[in-house]
Amino acid sequence: PPLRYELVHRLKHDFPALHFSINGGFDDLAQMHAHLRLLDGVMVGRAAYHDPWSLAQWDSAFYGEPPAALTREEVERQMCDYMVREAALNGTPWSNIARHMLGLRNGLPGARRWRQVWSDHKLKSLAPHEVMALAHADGGVAAPVEGLSNARSPDPRRAIPAQPNARDTAEPASPGRWYRPLEGEAP
Repeated sequence: PPLRYELVHRLKHDFPALHFSINGGFDDLAQMHAHLRLLDGVMVGRAAYHDPWSLAQWDSAFYGEPPAALTREEVERQMCDYMVREAALNGTPWSNIARHMLGLRNGLPGARRWRQVWSDHKLKSLAPHEVMALAHADGGVAAPVEGLSNARSPDPRRAIPAQPNARDTAEPASPGRWYRPLEGEAP
């Protein structure tokens, strides 16, 4: 259904004692600020999900707090720590958690490859920190994370040559491209 912001604004004007929050369609802080001048709150769903890093500036933008000192890599590392804890405590597979952070590198160089690594179902047997190392390997993101291995694959027999072939450069990478099957193993 179409978003009817003006209706919500009018309701708030007609009933100022009531709390009104608006939901939907917000892409940036300027839009949220504009609605917050007229209403009591805004609800953000898809924008926060697709670009969670935008949340890092909200305390500063809305509450005057100093900007957060965290980097995307630190957030990713903390998410990996959380995935390990959740697996130990509740048996939650890391992939169930990782899918909610796929927008963390939205708009950055290498973001597509990073998402592909975190989404690769063939890597589910690896520990989250190993998957993070793979996601940052070979310049797939702006810079490898300090303290993580730059190995492209945990098993060197599965390693892909550093030089892409014509097919690799002409077509998008498939989820299974991050390693080569071993002899006798199905692709």
